Amino acid sequence: EQHLGRRPTRTELAHHLHLTEEEIAEGQLAAHGYATRSLDTPAGEDEETSGAAPRHLATTEPAYELIESLAALRPLLDRLDERDRLILSLRFGEELTQAEIGRRIGLSQMQVSRVLTRVLGDLRAALLEEAPVSGRATG
Repeated sequence: EQHLGRRPTRTELAHHLHLTEEEIAEGQLAAHGYATRSLDTPAGEDEETSGAAPRHLATTEPAYELIESLAALRPLLDRLDERDRLILSLRFGEELTQAEIGRRIGLSQMQVSRVLTRVLGDLRAALLEEAPVSGRATG
């Protein structure tokens, strides 16, 4: 701005910074994605009237619990035999019914149901058993 005496265009910024115009646009968009405020600003009723957003210093992220569960589940899944992993993958990955899984791998719907009940029960028990040990395998 000082050199040009005006605000530069995206094209000028891209040329000067050796970036694409799309990268400049993305950066400009990201720059407007947050607003800073002093932590010393008093919280009170006047925040609502001044148009300021409510003050949140921390929020919980529900996806973190899911990620932790999946991380704990991974070594347990690796211990399963190939057929059990395939059945879980077809049921929960491809969302096939038990009958569809049975037709695909040559089992009856009842056999698939029994496998799923056994495997899910074993996984649940193993997760509950290993939870206090922070994911370390017990032996």
